[in-house]
Amino acid sequence: MMRHLNLSAPVFVDETAIARVWRVDCAGQPAALKIYHDPSLSNEGPGFDLLRALDGHGAVRVFAQQGAAVVLEWMNGPSLGDLTRDGKDDEAAVHLGHVAAALHGTELSVRGLTPLDDWCLRLFEIGFSPTCATDLKADMQKGQAIARELLATTLDIRPLHGDLHHDNIKLGPNGWRAFDAKGLLGDRTFELANAFRNPLGAEELQRSCARFQNCATQWADRFNVDRVRLMRWAAAKVALSVAWRSDGFLVDDKEADLLSMMLAQLPEN
Repeated sequence: MMRHLNLSAPVFVDETAIARVWRVDCAGQPAALKIYHDPSLSNEGPGFDLLRALDGHGAVRVFAQQGAAVVLEWMNGPSLGDLTRDGKDDEAAVHLGHVAAALHGTELSVRGLTPLDDWCLRLFEIGFSPTCATDLKADMQKGQAIARELLATTLDIRPLHGDLHHDNIKLGPNGWRAFDAKGLLGDRTFELANAFRNPLGAEELQRSCARFQNCATQWADRFNVDRVRLMRWAAAKVALSVAWRSDGFLVDDKEADLLSMMLAQLPEN
């Protein structure tokens, strides 16, 4: 495979739940070789079709692919998550807004993307344990209602990165670029929803009402979307993540307080 993809000098970098990553030399330039454990590329297969279509506009370039092995533009870092963890969350928020705008700066036609409605199905299928806290169950039901309303009122359907957050954006030779796209198709406002509950290691900051409000204002302005709709998608995305972790039957969740905070910050209809 290394020879077929014209790669050399592999240096192991990391292993995640879904893949192993090496830094390699690709035709004289540094690149990242990502080999997925699952030949289907887990849920990131459609994301590579999107990344190829973007061709470097806000996202890393895809140099080559052979089965479960993908060769990508090398990003030296840091990530925007590193900036936030270093006390520079305001700066990270600015860069994140610019990357989101760059991703949506050109009209794209990409086949095979996952519909956002399908991506959200687990939220609507969740069951509740008899021991699930009453407040959490009520909040999840509010999240379900919000997601249904948002999906039913979508007007601006676009190709989406689908997992845009601080630790999926790194600095490279050509600036800040997104990677690890899921490749969704749906409401453009959803693109920034997951950023509110990130990055890892900044859980206290994520629960700040002021941060939630400030990011909503800044990102809505930079990304040219409705601020309240963005906040509603942020809350719905937390509920969706809770549903995914529940394995279909909710008892409790580490983001119950985050969901409660976001719902409390939403303007009344």
